[in-house]
Amino acid sequence: TNVTTTQPGTYLFILTEQNNACGVFKDTVEVLVSAASHSVNVTDLTCYGNSSGSIEILNPDGVSYSFDNNQTWIQDSEMEHLPAGAYTVWSENHYGCITSTTVTISQPAPITLTTSNDTLICVNGTATLAAVTSGQNTTVFHWEHTTDPEAIQQVSPSSATTYSVYSEDIYGCLSDTQSIHVTVRDPLAGIITPYDTICPGYPTTIGVSGISGGLSPYFISWSSGETGTGTFMNIPANPFQTQLYTATITDACESSPVVLTTEIAVA
Repeated sequence: TNVTTTQPGTYLFILTEQNNACGVFKDTVEVLVSAASHSVNVTDLTCYGNSSGSIEILNPDGVSYSFDNNQTWIQDSEMEHLPAGAYTVWSENHYGCITSTTVTISQPAPITLTTSNDTLICVNGTATLAAVTSGQNTTVFHWEHTTDPEAIQQVSPSSATTYSVYSEDIYGCLSDTQSIHVTVRDPLAGIITPYDTICPGYPTTIGVSGISGGLSPYFISWSSGETGTGTFMNIPANPFQTQLYTATITDACESSPVVLTTEIAVA
């Protein structure tokens, strides 16, 4: 006889023969119907994008396992160093019965790092750099130029400099790297009237021009007492004897002053 069952268990098939002369005889066949059964433990990723996930198949009768949807089989019931994604895993018991389960290894959201904008400073100036992350578990910021782990940094570069930073959370997860570019304005510069000679009683005019660099407005202060603002300034000069004239130029930020000197000689 042929028997089909969809339920696991132990089945007894008893054949009875009865003959009036010989009596009753019975023979029993015991059939064990096994069904593969397992549970699965999944460990999600600790950080976005890494391969820290794992899958463990729990089958008390298991002898071999597949973690790639029945493509390859191994005797180890646990697979580590897995990336995020969906996995169809299989197990086989010692009766040759197999079963499968589809599980998903999840991952946390990536750490998003945001920095302050690129900025512009004058010579001798200070720029404030700031970084912030999307998560609440950030512990340190790794700046390229310093070991200070704080989110806000003060820098005073002498020339244009790019500062890089990334963050790390309490689980050791890292963000992407962002950069802040600090540009330094040109130093102050200007031109003063060349040395000149006059006759006694004949006045002349001297001045500064072409003032540039730094941050306007520009402030001009003469050693003879005159002051003004702008990119140029002329003053009268009629000394009784040979005299040096000095113009000191400053700006609206921290740029180093530029001092220009000329001489008016009296013949």
